[in-house]
Amino acid sequence: EDSLAIAGSYFSNADPVITGSLFRNNHATGNGGVAFFENGSDATVTGCAFVDNSAQSTGGSLYTEDAGTSLTVAASTFLDGSAASGGDIAMNSSSALVMQGTYSCGASASNDGGSISTFGAALNIQQSVFQGAFAGDDGGAIYSNVAVASLINNTFVENSAAGEGAAIRVSGSTIALDFRNN
Repeated sequence: EDSLAIAGSYFSNADPVITGSLFRNNHATGNGGVAFFENGSDATVTGCAFVDNSAQSTGGSLYTEDAGTSLTVAASTFLDGSAASGGDIAMNSSSALVMQGTYSCGASASNDGGSISTFGAALNIQQSVFQGAFAGDDGGAIYSNVAVASLINNTFVENSAAGEGAAIRVSGSTIALDFRNN
């Protein structure tokens, strides 16, 4: 709890499994208020709570970078995360974000993606709830510039964006979008 760093925890070419943990009041002056994953890391986060975490740049709680880096988040809670982009999670040139059964409330970003912001990451988000997220630009809850996005059985409540997509903004060269039962 209560830490300040350039990035929270740093993982390079690692496969961390993070389970049943609480991360509160962490701040990064760079990316990833709680954790930064890169260079082919395959991170799994299950049953965790992320509360009031922030990053000056991107990924208020979690940030991934580089092709081949992936992140799986299940049965976790994100409350009041903030960053310039991706108040909870940001991914840049990463391979995949898989999220299931996760709750996000009160996330904010001064730019894109109040809760989640991705560039180049395939998205597969299911049975998750995004509530009260805000983006100063596009994608109140989710901003995604990807080739493949799958959003199935999710709930979006009272999200807003100053630009486009109060709940979701998918842009770029999207090849396949599967948007069902949301």
